[in-house]
Amino acid sequence: MVKYSTDRPIGSFRQDEFGREEFAKKIAQVLLSKSIKESYSIGLYAPWGYGKTSVLGLIEEKLGSKAIIVKYNPWAYSDQESMARGLLIQLASTVIDEIPEDERELTRPMKVLKKIPKAGSLIDKKTGHGALSLKETFRNLIGQYSELTGAVNTNAGKGVAAVSNLISRDTLDDVRRRVEAIIKKCNKRVIVIIDDVDRLDKDEIFQLFKLVKIVTNFDGVTYLIAFDDITVSKSLNSRFSDGKDEEAGRKYIEKIIQIPLHLPLIERETLDKRVLEGIDSCLSDFRIEINDDDVYRFRGAYDDYIAHHIDTPRMVNRYINSLKFTLPMVENEVNMADLLLIESIRLVFPEIYNKLRDNKKLMTGTRYSVWIDSEDRKVNAKELVEKIIDQNDDVREILKTVFPSIKKLYDNYGDNISNSDLKKLKRAASVDYYNRYFAFGLTKSDVSDSDILNILSLKSSSSIAAELTSLLKDKPQSLVMTKLKTYADSSNAPKEVALALLEIVNELSNEPKRAMERSPIELSTDLIGYLLKNSQTKLEDYSLLIENCGNLDQLTYLIREVILGSEEKDNKEPILNKTELEEFKKRVVNKIVTESKKQLLHDPKYGVSHWLYSYWMEFDSREATNKYILSVVTDYDQVIDFLTKFLSTWHGGGGSHRGDLDDAAYGSVEKVVDIKDLYEIVIRKHPKFAGSSDFTRMKDRDDGIGAVGTEGSKEFRDALAKQLTYQFERHQKSVEQSL
Repeated sequence: MVKYSTDRPIGSFRQDEFGREEFAKKIAQVLLSKSIKESYSIGLYAPWGYGKTSVLGLIEEKLGSKAIIVKYNPWAYSDQESMARGLLIQLASTVIDEIPEDERELTRPMKVLKKIPKAGSLIDKKTGHGALSLKETFRNLIGQYSELTGAVNTNAGKGVAAVSNLISRDTLDDVRRRVEAIIKKCNKRVIVIIDDVDRLDKDEIFQLFKLVKIVTNFDGVTYLIAFDDITVSKSLNSRFSDGKDEEAGRKYIEKIIQIPLHLPLIERETLDKRVLEGIDSCLSDFRIEINDDDVYRFRGAYDDYIAHHIDTPRMVNRYINSLKFTLPMVENEVNMADLLLIESIRLVFPEIYNKLRDNKKLMTGTRYSVWIDSEDRKVNAKELVEKIIDQNDDVREILKTVFPSIKKLYDNYGDNISNSDLKKLKRAASVDYYNRYFAFGLTKSDVSDSDILNILSLKSSSSIAAELTSLLKDKPQSLVMTKLKTYADSSNAPKEVALALLEIVNELSNEPKRAMERSPIELSTDLIGYLLKNSQTKLEDYSLLIENCGNLDQLTYLIREVILGSEEKDNKEPILNKTELEEFKKRVVNKIVTESKKQLLHDPKYGVSHWLYSYWMEFDSREATNKYILSVVTDYDQVIDFLTKFLSTWHGGGGSHRGDLDDAAYGSVEKVVDIKDLYEIVIRKHPKFAGSSDFTRMKDRDDGIGAVGTEGSKEFRDALAKQLTYQFERHQKSVEQSL
């Protein structure tokens, strides 16, 4: 079980990690060495979270039974009245408990205070401000006791009467002497410890100090008050001078505190040691590894830009606790150096962290991809970054360590690291990983690196396919393919992974989600090529794949992968040599012929399968493709369906649109079939389309039939038929004129 560092103060010297024992020991010795007749207040100053409460505990441990300790926490009281009651009653009751039974007669009136259920007040109820005298405060306490209890038992009544008589007939000096006499009976110094003063508001602080000033004059009572003197001074400034006199608060404190002491400085090395040991412990507990490069990168930024912000034991504990909470949620799904640095921003600069979370494109460099080429864009980008980080120099340097694009923006050079390497390293600078650092783990649409690695560790295509099918049910297909490629080198059975991609192809879309993106099926084929890059039997491997491929889009991409990859290029080894390539082409033709008998090669459910006609024609003959096409395209609707496959698709203007049967598309059709036969089929259906002298582009029509999804409408189909007749007649006329 992970143990979090609580904010509780330490309770003994055995828990002292910051060398405070000697300091506490000396304070205890000084307190005990003073005459018990002396009365003074000591201020123990330190910033919030620096261990003031812990040091108070150590002092108390050193004092032991040699002094009467009254522990008073003003933060535990809800208002100024209860604050006064708490101090007065706690002081009286604690001292009384130390008096031997046979000497308690003098203390009897004071014991009544222990029974009062409601506080008296140091606030003058008539004016609403100012402090009452001690005598008036006791009178209020007695009056409230009588109102609340009504008829009281005889002993209590006598006690109330005794205190009432004490107040009515004695002066304030008389009351003080009686209290001092009680303290003297103990023959011990009374030490009132007051903590958490800097958590009070300015009025509560003022009333507390006034209370201390009134009661401090008791001989033998020492006040040990712990607070952040800078915070309290600023708080009191506004009360005395509306913040105009920056020294007003400090001057007032000096009137209350006779002996100011500052907690000894904790050496930077000691805090750093705690931080680094805490990080090591976290990594060990959760079995997370960090490489030497990332350790070096983290330490460089931590030492220079973070360490001086984690400057108290409380900040150390908060940082380590945040890691103990975050690490089990992200495990090995992020880059550890980046996480440690971003978590430091979350701890020290929470407002900047929140703004970073919403600026992924800016931080990863995808919003301004031409920073180094355009000075205007560079200035604009810097302004945006500075607005996010509030011109904080330390945060800027941390971000330069985490995000290469930010470093390049400011320094004109960056780490020479590619996007693919950023992905492999799970860096926050990768668009695919950025959100993980701000979501405490994986979002619903994210893909776990561990899941991908587990899949790639499997040995059989069937088991790999089963796991992939399960993963693809609720995860982005393109991201799954991208992640598989990122970690493909970890597989010991790359050919089995490739075969698995054939098995799950029907789970993949053949349409990209956005313009300029590749479809998941195309990405899967690219992944297959990557998996087989080191194979020594590529001809047999690819032959096996095309033989087992039943999806015509994937088959098309596989053939293209081999053909393009076998071209001779400088400094790149071809997938197949010339002899192997010729053999592969023969096998491709056999596969296409086989598939043509099972399914329509230009079936509308496929996106690029019509490219198979070009491969068939190129590797065999136009006669073969022409014969097949004319055997399956025999009527008007079949002609239009066939032609539609050769139209391009473009994106923009509010959607996706079909291109035209322009010269490029017409030429692709003419390469694989005799268009005259298609023309005659159209004219038989629509004789009036013959002789058209106008070529109307789809996007120029007012009826919007060029939009993807309208291909089944009569308007679209007739418009495409008219484009066919126009193009055929124009080309025929050109041929005739050339003769």
